[in-house]
Amino acid sequence: MTTTFAIAEQRLTIEMRTTKCSIAIDFEIDCKHIYKDVYCAKMVPCGRSLFLYRSLLKDLIMGIKHLPRFYLLLVLFLTINQVRANRSLIFDDRPVTGTILSDDGQPLIGVTILLKGTSQGTTTDLDGKYSIDVPDQGAVLIFSYTGYTTLEIQVGTQNMIDLTMTSDVANLEQVVVVGYGTVKKKDLTGSVAQIDATKIAHQSPNSVTDILRANVPGLNVGFSSSPKGVSELQVRGKNTLTAGSSPLIVVDGMIFNGDLADINPSDIDKIDIMKDASSAAVYGARGSNGVVLITTKRGEEGRPSISLSSSVGFASNAIVHKPYDPQGYANWRTDVFKSINVNNASTPGKFDNPNNLPAGVSLDQWLAYDGAQGDPTTAWLNRIGFQDVEIGNYLAGRSVNWYDQIFQTGLRNDHTLSLSGTKDEVKYYWSIGRTDNEGIIAGERFQTLRSRLNIESKINSWITVGANAQFADRDESSVPAEWNMVTQDSPWGSERSDDGSTLRYSPQDDPGAGARHPFLRRTYTDRLQKFNTLNTRVYSTITLPFGFSYQFAFANRFEWNDFFNHQSSVSPEWATGTAFRQHTKIQEWQVDNVIKWNKTIGDHSLDATFLAYAEKFKYFRDRTTAGIFDPSDALGYNNLSLGTSISLTGDASLNIGDEQSTGDALMGRINYGFRSKYLLSASMRRDGYSAFGQNNRRATFPSIAGAWVLSEENFFNSEVIDFLKIRLSWGENGNREIGRYASLSQLVAGKKLDRGW
Repeated sequence: MTTTFAIAEQRLTIEMRTTKCSIAIDFEIDCKHIYKDVYCAKMVPCGRSLFLYRSLLKDLIMGIKHLPRFYLLLVLFLTINQVRANRSLIFDDRPVTGTILSDDGQPLIGVTILLKGTSQGTTTDLDGKYSIDVPDQGAVLIFSYTGYTTLEIQVGTQNMIDLTMTSDVANLEQVVVVGYGTVKKKDLTGSVAQIDATKIAHQSPNSVTDILRANVPGLNVGFSSSPKGVSELQVRGKNTLTAGSSPLIVVDGMIFNGDLADINPSDIDKIDIMKDASSAAVYGARGSNGVVLITTKRGEEGRPSISLSSSVGFASNAIVHKPYDPQGYANWRTDVFKSINVNNASTPGKFDNPNNLPAGVSLDQWLAYDGAQGDPTTAWLNRIGFQDVEIGNYLAGRSVNWYDQIFQTGLRNDHTLSLSGTKDEVKYYWSIGRTDNEGIIAGERFQTLRSRLNIESKINSWITVGANAQFADRDESSVPAEWNMVTQDSPWGSERSDDGSTLRYSPQDDPGAGARHPFLRRTYTDRLQKFNTLNTRVYSTITLPFGFSYQFAFANRFEWNDFFNHQSSVSPEWATGTAFRQHTKIQEWQVDNVIKWNKTIGDHSLDATFLAYAEKFKYFRDRTTAGIFDPSDALGYNNLSLGTSISLTGDASLNIGDEQSTGDALMGRINYGFRSKYLLSASMRRDGYSAFGQNNRRATFPSIAGAWVLSEENFFNSEVIDFLKIRLSWGENGNREIGRYASLSQLVAGKKLDRGW
């Protein structure tokens, strides 16, 4: 029910609507003759008479006709809300009672019973009993209680509804992804947290890190105001001095070495985070910073489903700290020079505005401090360090609001179209999404086109094949304004040179103070920076006799990056124009061979996993630079042959050249459970990596973890705790993010031998 008030001249309109019962009651009251014009404009009854209390309302109005309009509104508002609070006066509600029991026959205390579509509800007492008023036979009651399955019951003609609620074990039966497999949450021995990304899709996350932020204890997620939106991740803080500190990312079983911006948040189904050493030990030399396992969406049973997800929003400064306005800037300069010369008592008011000199100081005396002549305002501005261009603009009343020029309200929009379903033992999911985000700084922009295809087919009862493919096209070519110049540039400076042909290098002609036009580099830089990535994974799973299975997976990643940049000679910042073209190509592959054995014998369950893994990474980059163009650099980076100084750069100072690395691993893990009450997990992984030192090419990473489900014991009896598990774990992890050639000694120019320490 909603209530609205509107006053137009001398008439007051009150409208009451209850959409649930399709009732509309309108009262129109003349404020001059309030007791005469009372009528029900329209009534749509809900199976009963609604000509209620018409005379009562008329008597009420006659009783308050002499009140001022404000008090009249207050009385009517309170009356209407009282009617809303006591629906039984209008709708002839009837009570429904009952008793709620648990599945073991015990009364449940505090069960919430809510009338669907309203805020009206009640709870059960110490005996599990309740009573609630319902308006009609179509009413639906919602019964909910922590740890039990929520029920919805239509009342119909029933006056008594007794229920037995069953325990909700779905949460404990929930499957959690662990390295190279899955396990039920109740059987988990390590510390693994899970996020159902589909449940927070309404928040329109901009990136994977938006999904993770504030949803996982122990996971620190930074915040980025950039339109790209990808933030830094740290599991339980930074735990290394020189190596990488970001957690390992695994997408659909494939170790993901790309940019998180290539993953569309709309494609994500669930995210599991391994936080302790024992659970992450299955990834050996890459698990010390934690592991984030991302599972993307698959086709579901049923008819094909087409989904369109669109979001549009705006980004702006949450906290506005504007610099001084033009006059405030001049006053600040005055205060600065006063503080510098605080001990100069012989020249009182020297740096004050001549229009506001201290008492006892004449204008002639003030000018004579440094022999100034002519305009006193000009003399004052010179004393507080204003440059000539600032003085001219001050006298002319011209100023620049750098803050409003640099900062903006950025438009954010994201659209994803997906198709999923199952057909003849084939599950499929395909999506394509487009993101175009502007930042809070002028010129800041991020664009990407992303597409994903997941397909899986069950060939027969013993073999399943599938493929995952992800393509992304990112454009990060924007050159934003230099926002830090908002505190360096004077509001009394000029935007353009004296002849108006170019932007002024320093608005106040004082580059030594760090002042530079915030749009200088943006205006005279032409940039193209695009990233194209293709991640593919094909796999097959074969079911073998005696509980064995074998899975083969091959993953490939290709990345092509183009970075073209031209700095125009027109800019007053650069003496000559320069340009470069840089091409980068990355190719890597990974191979997984996994054998699993799962067996249950009586109360004993055993799950074993064995892995043989190999990988190879290749990286190529070349960069061609040109400068001093003849006859001009008008073509930018499109024709570097016009440059008179051309070089194919491969020097170490730019970190340009080819890199490659190889790695392999063997891993074994055994999970044992007795009556799902006593749980034990042990693993061992041996990693080899080409970047390790010559005498330590391989390393071993063991782990062991145990858990005791205390709530399954006969002696455990608690009405508050439904599930209690005690676990203890230990493990060793490594961190190989040290650089591919960090272990190699390097002989460099100079008088010392750099041993690569």
